[in-house]
Amino acid sequence: MSVAATLAAGLAIMRLSEHSGSLRNLFLRHFQPVWSMLVAFGLGGILYWISLKIAGIKHIPAYLGGGDILHSTTDVLQRFVEVTWKSFYALLVTQPEFGRPLKLVLLAALLLAVGFLVSAVATRHPGRKALMAIKLAGLAGLLVGMVMATKTLFYTVSMPGHFFFAYRYNLAMIFFTAFCFYAIFATASGAKSGFGPWRSLAAVTACCVLFVFVRADLLRQGMLLHGHRHDLLMANRILERVESLPDLDLSKTYTIIRLGPYSSERLRMMNTFSPYEAMACKHMDQVEITSAGWVPEGVFNVLGSRVSFNNSIAIGGTWGNLKRAAALVEKRKAQKWPHPSSVFIEDDLIVVNM
Repeated sequence: MSVAATLAAGLAIMRLSEHSGSLRNLFLRHFQPVWSMLVAFGLGGILYWISLKIAGIKHIPAYLGGGDILHSTTDVLQRFVEVTWKSFYALLVTQPEFGRPLKLVLLAALLLAVGFLVSAVATRHPGRKALMAIKLAGLAGLLVGMVMATKTLFYTVSMPGHFFFAYRYNLAMIFFTAFCFYAIFATASGAKSGFGPWRSLAAVTACCVLFVFVRADLLRQGMLLHGHRHDLLMANRILERVESLPDLDLSKTYTIIRLGPYSSERLRMMNTFSPYEAMACKHMDQVEITSAGWVPEGVFNVLGSRVSFNNSIAIGGTWGNLKRAAALVEKRKAQKWPHPSSVFIEDDLIVVNM
């Protein structure tokens, strides 16, 4: 949804910057692919809304992050203002894999693209100030709309705050960044003169982005490997504690629930290297690499556990047990790991209170 809206806005911007005729010709002929995309996007949104009504879906399950689907107009304005503000804030906010240097380079690329597009529109209508003003106003609106389009999903579904900056919900930002560089090179290539130095600067900026991305990716891989080793060592210690519980029956099959992540080791390391303002991915940033919170038995099976565990790979399969485990921790007044009371058995449930 967000990707489709971003692509439609990008296509409209390029069509507008390349057009040199009348507004009638622009809207009826030059914008024809844009209208087709918008019609398809609108029909898809209507069918999506109808499917929610037919299925009776009003809320996203809590174990999938939770959230309310937009069914009425009561919270439209509030959500519109909030998401719009966050859309522009996302251009500046730092994350574990997007530190300040990379954010500044990407912002420079965006400003270069805007400058090139404004120049392209202005130079195509040197003697027609009214037409040029209308097109520049349209260009400004489309640029603002494209930034907002990257968050289209969040205009329709209210999700937890950390989801807003999660990479898996922000694929449209990749297309937005690619568009900035495409606009620079496409506009500079089509210009007759005066863009040579700027095009060189854009090429240098693109090289800087690639370099910083590669460097950040290598750093991330190193942190992931460190977190993987940390997970395995911690899981091995937990498994030893479980297998030494006096009331353990190896002939039974247990469900194991871990409350809380192993640690914030990766967050601490990343924040020490390059301080960030918003977490992006809970699984990697909180070192949920080897064993996700809803399938804690996976890593124990890999380590050769003597205990038989239920396979709870379905995300919602353990949600009731999570509530049950939390209630047992409160009832027993169990302490946090590594306190002896942090690991205990209740019937067929093994609880690890991290």
